[in-house]
Amino acid sequence: MANGNQVLLDGDKSEIVFSFSFDDKAGERVRHEARVGFQRTLRVPDDGKEYPLPAGLGQFPLFHSRSKALRLPKHMISRGGVVFPIYPFEATWMSFECRHDLPIALRIAAGKINAVSGEDWDEAVSNNQDYVVLPDQYWLDGFNTGDGQVRQFVAAKLGANLTVEEQLTEKAEWGGLQILAIPMKVDNYQRILEEINEEMSFSDRVVMCASEPSQCLSMEMDMKVDMGMGQGGAIRQAIEEDIYGVDAWDFDRAQRAFISMIDARSWPDIGGEPISTPVTAEIYDREGIPWFDLEGFSDIPKSESLRSLKTVQTGMVELGVEIDEYSPNVNVTHKIKSRLTDGPW
Repeated sequence: MANGNQVLLDGDKSEIVFSFSFDDKAGERVRHEARVGFQRTLRVPDDGKEYPLPAGLGQFPLFHSRSKALRLPKHMISRGGVVFPIYPFEATWMSFECRHDLPIALRIAAGKINAVSGEDWDEAVSNNQDYVVLPDQYWLDGFNTGDGQVRQFVAAKLGANLTVEEQLTEKAEWGGLQILAIPMKVDNYQRILEEINEEMSFSDRVVMCASEPSQCLSMEMDMKVDMGMGQGGAIRQAIEEDIYGVDAWDFDRAQRAFISMIDARSWPDIGGEPISTPVTAEIYDREGIPWFDLEGFSDIPKSESLRSLKTVQTGMVELGVEIDEYSPNVNVTHKIKSRLTDGPW
């Protein structure tokens, strides 16, 4: 790949690794990366209340779309990238990690709908912030509905008009997620390194190559297994403002990964190991699993198009699906002012 960039999958940690490199002013090669994982979590009630951040309950396992151990649909194999199993109406949040001195921006989409702006997916240079910036953005729990609030990422079967993609495009064409990792322009990195003058490090744990942008094709979906992302309950979370500005980023060196989502009930038929069913609100409460507040950070404007959409729970009610009406106790939250240790609660 050009400029030494590559998209990888860390099989041991079930994380997507976007790896970049550049030459500093002394001619030394500098390697750095952004890591993205998907945490299982509680689906917060969609009851008109705003909830704090639910805990991570373990990472979803990620697999290469061309793994010979899996019998995946042809369109997933053709698109490349990674796949993971998730139950219908199960929630997830995305964990991020990168070097604090070498920021990376991530543009995130659900079914080709930008999760920050609500606009159609575009890999071109931004005119405004339609991405999150690492390391300032520790996590992302959902779609940007503004005023320090997101609507939780909740998986839904395609074809029932529950996903953001279907509601905004009237099509169930893509499903899954896409992530575009955007490094800074080299001059900006060189300036930062000169100012900080820190010793650098690089992880050698990456084990498999993930997706190439040219391999991401729109093909006929398999409604039996394909999943997309809809909106759940309201969570108190800010999208951190880009303090560097849109001109700081090098979109010519950006790398993309496609993430396909498979109905966990079909996962054993595809060749994967069964995964446990999601934690209910009652179990979350009974086990005393904590809630979190991340305070003292800025926010960016809300997406009006995302705010106007039907939530997954509303659609579940319309379809006659039984709703868990248990209200968890959130009187006590853990205040966060710095990054937590990675891993389950």
